[in-house]
Amino acid sequence: MQSCNGECEEIICQNGSICNDGTCECPGGYYGSLCENETVQHQLDVGITPIDLVNEGVPLDSLYGKMYVGGIIFYQNTDNGRGLVAATEDQSSGAEWGCI
Repeated sequence: MQSCNGECEEIICQNGSICNDGTCECPGGYYGSLCENETVQHQLDVGITPIDLVNEGVPLDSLYGKMYVGGIIFYQNTDNGRGLVAATEDQSSGAEWGCI
């Protein structure tokens, strides 16, 4: 936490952010007027599981499209905690799709 002088005298920025002209400049992965909130992607990057985020109140649509364990989240079962991720690139050049 850091406080500043002048326009930043009473502002206490969080998570390593710095106050500049009365506004906290948030480092990557944080947002909010005091940089008090972590982005969903940042939380996933530091090892929090998607189901843990859901259980903490993060809406499912905030998870979809985020990177997790090498793929893009597109499904999360809130009953059993299992989810699905899509590959970010083709997994096989030998598989044919469509009618033959």
